[in-house]
Amino acid sequence: MMRRSGIETSAPRRRARRWAVTALAGAAIGAGLTSCSPPPTAGLSCAWANKTDPTQLNVAYPDTNATYFTFQYQLFDGQQLVLRGSYPAARYFSFTTYNTSGNAIDSTSDRLITPDPGSANPYVDAGASSDMSLRHFTVRVTAATAATHGGNAISASTGSGLVSGFLTMRVYIPDNAADLTGGAGLPALSVSTNGAEVAVPTCATQVVNPALTTLVNLILPDPTATPGPTPIFTRQNGDNLFPNPDNAYASTLTSYQPGRVVVVTGKSPSTPDTRGGDSPTLATDMRYWSLCNNEYRRPFPVDGVNGCAADHGATLDGSGDYTFVVSPATDRPATADAAHGVTWLDWTNTSVTGVLIMRNMVSSPTFAHSIAGVAVGDPVTTTMGAYAPIAKYCTSASFDAVGAAACS
Repeated sequence: MMRRSGIETSAPRRRARRWAVTALAGAAIGAGLTSCSPPPTAGLSCAWANKTDPTQLNVAYPDTNATYFTFQYQLFDGQQLVLRGSYPAARYFSFTTYNTSGNAIDSTSDRLITPDPGSANPYVDAGASSDMSLRHFTVRVTAATAATHGGNAISASTGSGLVSGFLTMRVYIPDNAADLTGGAGLPALSVSTNGAEVAVPTCATQVVNPALTTLVNLILPDPTATPGPTPIFTRQNGDNLFPNPDNAYASTLTSYQPGRVVVVTGKSPSTPDTRGGDSPTLATDMRYWSLCNNEYRRPFPVDGVNGCAADHGATLDGSGDYTFVVSPATDRPATADAAHGVTWLDWTNTSVTGVLIMRNMVSSPTFAHSIAGVAVGDPVTTTMGAYAPIAKYCTSASFDAVGAAACS
């Protein structure tokens, strides 16, 4: 999630880009609509039309351990999106609204959503039933600006009048890896216009929408930064990259040289192992963390279908420390495997600058070493202590001979 600081764009180019983004968003969202009467279904023919992942819509640096279900909406004053669903069996889920510039408007997540009467929230109540019929919720997305944030009502707008944007549902690490919705299915959607509801069917399948990739390419600046001699993780804010407000991001640029690998070391925060039977309510340092290898080019894809390693997939030593090696398969050290205490990330596209991104999600307020505690733009070493990810270069041969200590 890279910041935009330091990137200059000429005024004519900015105006042309704004016009193109507005035109594209209007064409994608409001085709066939008129301003004479509010659309009863918010411009939607079906709900949850798009799915972001490395194989279908690989944009804005997705985490390969999550699935992002998205649709575009167009709402007038007096309209709401009404979502009725079940809490998934997963590490985490949330809803976030975004404007057509890829910035978050409002968000709510699992632990903040009050269940319907007769249901329980498993992200608050560890004893909640696994029966999906006993874990229902209702969330409303309103055209009006929200007075408060989170909970069961979020805003689709920062102003008034006709608003266009995106709604994304994230599901991280479903208990059953084969069911990306965590066993709950996608929430049913209806559009309420001054209290009268019209149901919108769920799309039979999620399809590739080329307009979304084009939109991301239009709203994001050209990548112009260059890697330094040593990769240094700094806090980022994720502007224009559809960030998750529950995540804090740190990133660094990397450059490929044949025979050279990137090594990242640090201490792992504690997280609940929900696939191993832990409840997401378990008191830990944070809910989730991961390290992803990405490509520094528009539309900002993750590098390959296995470009991320989540906390539960990282190999730790007896002290709870991790060692990652990032390299193409041809340069992979022989000792870069779990048997030697190492987690390996494949570097598939070495023809472009790489971006390593670490996520820290829903950090405990008592945990003082999260990325969330680092000021945007600062190196993570300023506050994270032993939990700061430290990246270094070394050759495959020297890593095999000495290990991470060989890297400088």
